[in-house]
Amino acid sequence: MKSPTNQMLFHYWNELRGTRPAPSRLEVDPAHFIEILAETFILETGLSGAYTFRLAGTRICELMGYELRGVDFAEMAGPTHARTLEDDLATIAARGRYGVFEIQCRAPNGEFVTFEALVLPLVHTHGTITRFLGAMSIVDGQRPAWLGTLPLTPLTLLRNDLHWADARPEAIETAPNQAPFLERNTHARIVHDNRRHFRVFEGGLSTATVEAQQVPRVAK
Repeated sequence: MKSPTNQMLFHYWNELRGTRPAPSRLEVDPAHFIEILAETFILETGLSGAYTFRLAGTRICELMGYELRGVDFAEMAGPTHARTLEDDLATIAARGRYGVFEIQCRAPNGEFVTFEALVLPLVHTHGTITRFLGAMSIVDGQRPAWLGTLPLTPLTLLRNDLHWADARPEAIETAPNQAPFLERNTHARIVHDNRRHFRVFEGGLSTATVEAQQVPRVAK
C-alpha cells in the first residue's frame, strides 16, 4: 500500500479482526480513525450482486466531484475493467481476502489523477460478508489545483491486488473463530493435494460428497 490513509485503516482493521478472517461490521468504531474518516467509505452488497457505496467520506466525494452514495463501486474501474473489479469484490466477499486497487480517473480538462483504494471485508448479515470498509486517496499524495472543481470520470483499473490477511490461503479454512461465509461449508474438512484444496463433506452434500476447488496462490 502506498497511501498512508490506507495503511492506517488496514492496521486498525487487522488489529480488530485478531485471528479471525474478518471483524464484524458492528465492531467498527469510526472514532478510532477519525483523522482519516473523510477518506473512508462503506460498501454493501445484496441480492442484486452490486457493490454500492452505503457511505462515502466527504473528501472522496469532493475529489470525485459528485455524491457517491448508491453508486456501484465496480463503476470506479471504468467500462473496460468494471467486470474485473466486480469479480475481485466477489472474491473478497466469498473468501475473506482484502483488495488494493489503483484507479485512474480523467477530468474534463484532459488531466488524469490516480487513486489507491483499499477494500476490507466485514462480517455482517447471517455471518456472511455483505459489508466492506474501505478508503481511497490520491496515490502520489499531491493534489492538483483543479482537483475538486471538476467532476472526474472513472477511466481504468491500473492495479488490482488481492491478499490474505494472514499471508496464506489456509487462513480462511483454519481460522478458529471464522464466520460461516458459505453456510453449506460449515462442516467441511480440508484436504490438501499439491496446489489443489478439496472440501470433503461428511455425509454428503445432496448427492455430491466432495467439492474440489483450486485456490490461487497470491504473491505478496
